[in-house]
Amino acid sequence: MTETIRSSLPGLRRVLPFGLALAVFIGAHSTLIAAGPANDNCAGAVVIPPNVSQGSPFFGPVVSIAAATSMGETSLTNACQSFVSRGLWYRFTPMNAGFYTITTCSTCAGATSMAGATTVDDTVMAIYTSAGGCAGPFVQVACNDDLCGPSSLQASITASLLADTTYYIVVWQYDITPPVSGKTNIQVLVTWQTPPENDTCLSPQPVMLNTLVCGSTILASNNYQLSGSSCFKGIRQTPAAGLGRDVVYWFEAPADDDYSFKVYNYSIAAGYNLMLYVGGFCQPQASPQIVTNCIAASNRNSAGSAEEISCLSLTNGQQVFIYVDDTGVNEGSAFILEVTRCVRESETNNTPATASRLACGIEGSISPLNDLDFYALGSFPAGSRAFVMVDGESAELSNFDLRITSMTDTLEYDDQDNDMQFGRTSPNVAGVPLVGGPAFVQVNYPGRDEEPYRLYATVQPPAALAAHEVEPNDIPAAATSDPRNYYAGTLSGPSPSSDVDIYRFTANEGDIVFVSLDCAPARTATFIKAQLALLDGFGNSLVIVDGSIAAADPTTITNDLTVRKPFFPAEALTYRCAEGTYHVRVSISPGITGPSGAGDYLLSITRNCIAGSAGVNTTPTVTNLTVTPAIVEGGTVTLNGLISEPDLGNWLSLVVNWGDGASEILNYPEPGIIPFTLNHQYLDDNPTGTASDTYVIEVTIMDDSGASSKANAWVVASNAPPRFGSIAVAPPASVGSGAVLSGTIVDPGTLDSFILSVNWGDGSPMQNLNYAAGTTTFSQAHSYSTAITTYNVAITLRDDDNGMSATNLAVQVTSDARRARLLSIAKLPNGHMLLQLQGLSSVTYRIDGSTNLPAWLMIGSVPSGPSGLFSFEDATTPAPRFRFYRAVSP
Repeated sequence: MTETIRSSLPGLRRVLPFGLALAVFIGAHSTLIAAGPANDNCAGAVVIPPNVSQGSPFFGPVVSIAAATSMGETSLTNACQSFVSRGLWYRFTPMNAGFYTITTCSTCAGATSMAGATTVDDTVMAIYTSAGGCAGPFVQVACNDDLCGPSSLQASITASLLADTTYYIVVWQYDITPPVSGKTNIQVLVTWQTPPENDTCLSPQPVMLNTLVCGSTILASNNYQLSGSSCFKGIRQTPAAGLGRDVVYWFEAPADDDYSFKVYNYSIAAGYNLMLYVGGFCQPQASPQIVTNCIAASNRNSAGSAEEISCLSLTNGQQVFIYVDDTGVNEGSAFILEVTRCVRESETNNTPATASRLACGIEGSISPLNDLDFYALGSFPAGSRAFVMVDGESAELSNFDLRITSMTDTLEYDDQDNDMQFGRTSPNVAGVPLVGGPAFVQVNYPGRDEEPYRLYATVQPPAALAAHEVEPNDIPAAATSDPRNYYAGTLSGPSPSSDVDIYRFTANEGDIVFVSLDCAPARTATFIKAQLALLDGFGNSLVIVDGSIAAADPTTITNDLTVRKPFFPAEALTYRCAEGTYHVRVSISPGITGPSGAGDYLLSITRNCIAGSAGVNTTPTVTNLTVTPAIVEGGTVTLNGLISEPDLGNWLSLVVNWGDGASEILNYPEPGIIPFTLNHQYLDDNPTGTASDTYVIEVTIMDDSGASSKANAWVVASNAPPRFGSIAVAPPASVGSGAVLSGTIVDPGTLDSFILSVNWGDGSPMQNLNYAAGTTTFSQAHSYSTAITTYNVAITLRDDDNGMSATNLAVQVTSDARRARLLSIAKLPNGHMLLQLQGLSSVTYRIDGSTNLPAWLMIGSVPSGPSGLFSFEDATTPAPRFRFYRAVSP
């Protein structure tokens, strides 16, 4: 993609040929005849009081340039910028010689941090002397373009002026396009300037976390320098001494953490090259001195307005000094300084499967060469819209690439939709339709290693759920407002649209606002070329972006995470807020005609990258709970539900309390709409003594910010009666020896305890035997005192919920005189069975055989010896397949 260079784009105006710009200016205004404001010419110049000082600055009248002309200005030389129109005149004769700051800035106006009421986005200023008064000739003393205010596009001059000399000051708007309604006012502020109070580390200005500090090196001295390259850490650094003007700030870490130090909105004029370093302690020595305790330094970006020291580890209470410096000698510049906590990408994250978690403004590095950085957006319903921006302004070169992807496909691509203050060749995408399922952000820099960058992202619902603008909303007082902070709007035709749409929201101190404009919501080749601006509560511009490409390609290619399409124009900005009301303005870019000069858009406004008006952490929810309604103990239930977490970057924990004392925790590293399915086995119906019990399943979802919500489901578990897996009674060898009852217990309720009740059938008391939960076998002996043919044994098994099984067994008991004990049995070589027995001495025993136990057949007899031992050889032919033996006295 190539960016179309237009004279109306503020960030590109330095590429305009000087002669062409001047010719257009003269031609375009040669016929202007409308009467302008009183100071539209030299004769009506506003007089600035001669006694302006630090204690009594001059606030000029607020003057509209809507009807201003350029008559009488063609003879003026403007060395800074000639592509201007609608000049306003001021006259100043200082009482005292010294440095004076003359500014049109509406925010962060130089070292004094005064803010005027200028609403013209882009101003140019020059100071002249004239020996002939208004008759001229005018000799330029100083000029300025792009130093301060929104996007550093407003003019401010600090110059040494002589006492009793009359100076003529002219302020223009940049460009010749008629100003848009609401952007027509100019206010000039004048103050007697002194060196910054924080010129040395003996009086550093304190810096608080997440707070913008407006600063200036104008009139500062060259007090500090660096030596060597050891302090310049990271890649793409150009070590430098720091020969320019410098000022010092002081920061104390509030906790053990990583911190980033960033300076931006610094001058990008020729001869300016910002550098930044952090030292461990102040060295109050003669100037200039070498800072020998430097911890980290940054000098990557020689052409841009920002430098950053990323992710510096500090301990709780550690104090450091921040030096804002320049590699060369120049007049100094206004700037903004910000210290923030650093959240860094988690390497290795070069595939969707290893994607890092997101944070608002997460910091990344493309290193080593051709590194890919993936971030997990989460799983959102199909049609949801992703808004993502890469701020690469602090890198040496800002030409990062950005893709929104599924696991396999590139959903959208961009590489240069940003404006100057966020990296002119850095990317942003707005309103990318997601396809459902996991979605990812991919950042890379083809063929190069580069750092640092910051990534901002949010996901909004499908476009049909956006709030619609309410016309008229062309001024802050009539701004559209909706809790969703997500809008579908139209810049109405004919092209170029004169429609201006303004939206209102509130913010808290320290909030990061991320504003993103989708210029092609239909995702066709039709789009608008729009300008996006953030305004304060009074309508003054804070940030203006107008750098999107004038091209679109809806072509899609499947199964490719490297493709450079589809792509569509978009605008995006971020800003660190103070507490109050803010406005977002959407308008057509100046000078745009044709189809892109009117049409539809989607606007996303988020605080801290969180969708909706709260701007703070959104509580996750659990919905759609279903569960198996009823089971038998020992059975397994299936629990289904849906987690909803819209906040990108949050880590979720799902805690399920199953109601039976068991619980489990599942962690989800990505937000979105997340279905879950869990299985759980209920080992018992608890409490005891009941046929069934109802369990309350409590489901809690919690994010890593501590927000949580709960939902409940219910399941009924019924008792299952125990049963015998096997059971038998081993008869006693004789009267007085033990009969043994043994068996196994089967119960799916593994937490059930048992009572085994046995009636041995001999008139003895019922025997109740207790077995603990988990018992699966039992064995119990009983002695019979009387020999009879058979005893009936009645057995009952109960669990702790009154479930029961019962059975009866028969046991035979004989006297000692009637039975001999079988000692061994062996098969002889001839196939006969040899039995060795122990009985009473000198007793003849009948040997019986049986193949089925109930029927016995005598197979022989044998007398025992004096010791009661005897043997018997079973000569039955053919030998039976199996046989039981007993020896009984006659």
